[in-house]
Amino acid sequence: MPLVSTAHYYWWTHLMAEAAALMGRDDDAMYMRNRALLIASSFNDEFYNDSTHVYGSGSQCSNAIPLVMNIYLNETKQELVDSLVADIHRHGDRLTTGDVGNRYLFKALWENGEQELWYKLLNHYDVPGYGYQLKKGMTTLTEQWNPEHGASMNHFMMAHINNHLLQDIVGIKVCKGKLECIAPHPVGDLSWARGSTEIDGRKITVAWRIENGHCVIDADLPEYMKNVPIIYPE
Repeated sequence: MPLVSTAHYYWWTHLMAEAAALMGRDDDAMYMRNRALLIASSFNDEFYNDSTHVYGSGSQCSNAIPLVMNIYLNETKQELVDSLVADIHRHGDRLTTGDVGNRYLFKALWENGEQELWYKLLNHYDVPGYGYQLKKGMTTLTEQWNPEHGASMNHFMMAHINNHLLQDIVGIKVCKGKLECIAPHPVGDLSWARGSTEIDGRKITVAWRIENGHCVIDADLPEYMKNVPIIYPE
């Protein structure tokens, strides 16, 4: 809990600095930036282990959070990624995270070239994972990975996979309300994907499929978005 709380204290301070800058409150932005740097320094002093090269207990959550928040010591990034991947393998290519850690674990894997491991982590019908809930006939996400353990049977907080379906797999890249590009990322044995969203009240639909080893992309975009780059997977 101290590691998670301190990391989020840093993150909220960082966001306050960004908000102050957007509002033109430069003095407040500078104050918050400096405060965020002090929190990050204290975070590393307290939770980074020089001997084991991991944060906190070395759990998937403990290492994923500093990776995603960019508060790791610069020279330790690859060691952190390697430790995270090794821990996933030690657990049989399964996650150990929950409500708090899922978001960071998934994002850390996507941002560090481990998309295939992310897919393997989730593409099964065992506990822990979404597949087991489907296997048990659930139509809403449950609070615990194993719905047989009770608790909430309608718990949206486990839905962190949704962060990657449209933006990463389908490839509709949106930043600050604007469509940046179409860049699908097939993973595992996925042979097609389709999704849509709205930007400025206009519907955007993207579908891709694998044909003869090549990715075929169909993008239905408003006329003024036709010049948005379409980036094909390698």
